[in-house]
Amino acid sequence: MNPINDLTCQEDFSMDEVDLPTHPANGAKRKAHVAFKKTFASPLRPSKAPRQALCQPPSVSTVNSESQPCPCSPKLQEQISLIEKYLSENPVVSQTFSLVTAKIHEICNSSIWDENTKLAELGTLYFYLTRDQGLTNCTSFVGMRESEIEKEIESLIAISKISTSPRMQLLPTGVTAYHQRAFARMIITPNGTFNLGGCYAVIGLLDKRLCLWVTEEQRMQILTILNLLIQDGEFRTLLTTPFSIHPTAVERVHIDLKLGVDEPIDFIYVQWALLIAFFSTLGQTGFEGNCFAVAPLLNFLKTHPEILMDLVIQALRKGSFTFEGIEIPIPPLLKGKPLNEPYFNILLPKDFACSLIGIAIAEEALGVKHAVEIPCENITLNDLIQLKFGDKAALAKEYFYSLNQSYLQQICLAIIQFTALNTSTTDPNYSQRYVLCYQFISAAIPEFKKSCDAQGIALRSEENSELPLDRLQKRASKQLWIVDANNQHFKIEKGRIRFDFHTHGLMFKGKTARYAPFLNTRQFVRFYDGVWEPIEKISEFGKFLGILAKEEFQGSAEEKKMGTILQEVYESESFHKSIAILIEGMNPLSTLVSEEYLESDSFFLTQRGGCYTFLSDWNPGKRIQMRKESVVFQEESVLSFCLQLCAKIADFEKLKPELFAAQDLPILAIHNSHAFNIVPKKFQVFWKDDPMQALKKWVLEPARNLYKSKPSLELQTWISTSE
Repeated sequence: MNPINDLTCQEDFSMDEVDLPTHPANGAKRKAHVAFKKTFASPLRPSKAPRQALCQPPSVSTVNSESQPCPCSPKLQEQISLIEKYLSENPVVSQTFSLVTAKIHEICNSSIWDENTKLAELGTLYFYLTRDQGLTNCTSFVGMRESEIEKEIESLIAISKISTSPRMQLLPTGVTAYHQRAFARMIITPNGTFNLGGCYAVIGLLDKRLCLWVTEEQRMQILTILNLLIQDGEFRTLLTTPFSIHPTAVERVHIDLKLGVDEPIDFIYVQWALLIAFFSTLGQTGFEGNCFAVAPLLNFLKTHPEILMDLVIQALRKGSFTFEGIEIPIPPLLKGKPLNEPYFNILLPKDFACSLIGIAIAEEALGVKHAVEIPCENITLNDLIQLKFGDKAALAKEYFYSLNQSYLQQICLAIIQFTALNTSTTDPNYSQRYVLCYQFISAAIPEFKKSCDAQGIALRSEENSELPLDRLQKRASKQLWIVDANNQHFKIEKGRIRFDFHTHGLMFKGKTARYAPFLNTRQFVRFYDGVWEPIEKISEFGKFLGILAKEEFQGSAEEKKMGTILQEVYESESFHKSIAILIEGMNPLSTLVSEEYLESDSFFLTQRGGCYTFLSDWNPGKRIQMRKESVVFQEESVLSFCLQLCAKIADFEKLKPELFAAQDLPILAIHNSHAFNIVPKKFQVFWKDDPMQALKKWVLEPARNLYKSKPSLELQTWISTSE
């Protein structure tokens, strides 16, 4: 085994062979290609209608004419007008025109369908008309669409299902990506029109057999967005109003829609990608410590998707977002985010690996048609992709993984995560950026005070009572930011361990296991004059602070001396040692000691979650009004606790802010301690020190006291499972 591959650390990332049957039957590659062509390729290429016997429809309403009386509600009439407008602008063969007219009359006069079902039928009719430029007669267009989608899903499942191994189940089948795209095309039809009836049709489909192919969480998420599209004109306007996108966002849309890298971007592609992003569920992957960002994003997806829609549209337009008056570029924040490496390291039969739908998608998108000679019977996806795509391998993996992940959704996550790590609050104890900056800047205090005392320089003056390091902290905060760097690999190179997004790395000491915690790290980044520079060295950080100090203290002669002293201190070996000691304390999962960080001259901070109070202060939309007061429960008795709890719940139900209007359990994001993401201000007073201790004190212990009195069977079950 390659020693570099052996360094990828943990058992979960090892290239173990899985229990697989014999090679798939001949033709698997062809089947995958056919499935790709039908399911994902060329979404804007409708079949061309015959050019003979074209029939222009009459200008009068088809349905409301005296020969075809049909009482229609405003919504039904709006849907009919949409169909008539399409026919007037796109002449069809007379047979199709007659069929459309008859079907509209039949649907609207049905005595067994309610209005929503009629809208669904008309919406699906309109979808087929715009997609195929023709129409097939059937009893129910929604039923026909259901059968069509099921057939595609079964085809995808047949290609990918060869093993029940848990690790094999990591491989994406393409089913989720397909049905999200299929639904999006019914809502924004291939001619670029918003289709209200398509929303009702998808709602109907999710109440039928297709619900078997989606999780309940995803079903509810899709229904939330559909209901918003039906009821909220502002949300529809955001989705349907054309806008241009920044060049850096084009690749993201290509990947989300599985388009060729050279295919021009039409606005309808952006609309489909946005719908897919909002249809997609979200969860944590791997060992990334980003629960503090995932849970609030889940919160917004469920309760205020229109705020996220506006946020991601602005990001697509500018390629950046505004934070504290500064335009922060998005691409650097997305590096390494979506990929989940474990299934790329699964060992597969080569024929089966080549037949995977993700490989077919990458081949089509990147224009890679040639076959490759695979010298062994089994191969990992990592090795296959490298062999087949060469210098395009990284992009090919992103296309492959797009079967599982929406890249536009990752833009939202990146913005929220960056905001959480860097937000300044009224209490600096809750700002990750403030705390880390201050700790490192303050490491210079002993040497600085000693030098100032020796030269008779006063740290405060009548002109400026602010401490020098506080001034430096403010200046640094305008250039210094915190980001999470998610490395997928590390390797040995010239005696150092080097990472994807920390190329300076660490000195290699021969103990590979201790480098695993640095796969998910936190970095300081200097962003100045549009340049994004990760700080990877201790000496680099000291030099940055030294230059900053020299620039800040340019007043009197004494102040200039102070700047010179600070620069010398920050660039000194003693300051570097102090930084190395701080780094050791902030990396508890690593076995490295401060001397090793100093010898490597490496600035590493491992991810350990984030600031959990930012959501209470961050306001990306004007309509959010946060509840500021805290809630305190006195543990006088079980009865007192219950009465206070009921009173607070009742009060909260009456006064709860718009943002938290429809909370449910999924936003807790797996772990109990994430409850602060529901209403951060409610828990802030309890959780300043230890969230888990507060949870036990204010929730679990009172509940157990209640259990000890006269618990119901349901309560007994709940408490026993929470032990």
